[in-house]
Amino acid sequence: MAELTGVRANIFSEETIRNASASEAVAQKLGQSINFINNYQYTEKTWNLNENAALFSTLTGIDGIYIAPYNITILKIEIYGNQWGSSGSTTFDLHRLTGGNTDAGTLFVTKPNVLASAVNDSYSSYCFDSDGTVNVGDSLITTGFNTPELTTVELDQFDAIRFDPDTVVGGCKNLSFQIIVRPR
Repeated sequence: MAELTGVRANIFSEETIRNASASEAVAQKLGQSINFINNYQYTEKTWNLNENAALFSTLTGIDGIYIAPYNITILKIEIYGNQWGSSGSTTFDLHRLTGGNTDAGTLFVTKPNVLASAVNDSYSSYCFDSDGTVNVGDSLITTGFNTPELTTVELDQFDAIRFDPDTVVGGCKNLSFQIIVRPR
């Protein structure tokens, strides 16, 4: 059975006149609208390392955690930096927490990494396929940023995600790391 294309399709009062039968057009608009919501609803969490980001490189749980309110799928991550430092690279990590406080380890097979040679005030956006690999065609990968890979894109209700910067080189300033998820 073919899936209806998700489209924002408003239903007009003339299409819902009392005692009139539902037309095929209205049924199609309802299906398209529901599919649009299913495909484009999401929630996000952004972790920020303001000013001298290197101060946070030995800490875990920076800027709080994200607790999944329902079973979720990770759609994408986005990384931004105002200044990437003078030498070396900055490596980011996300840890999955289960059962309230059990660290189930990193969510990455390959952690996101940004070279200090990356252009300041730059960002990358990574869209993930169901196997945790980056869908390059739907992603923006900037020079100096590597391509991460996730161990899984699915988390269960009440699992949490904790942001742990692994290495932040001196001179890094105003970094942000964003995760975008949707219900599954």
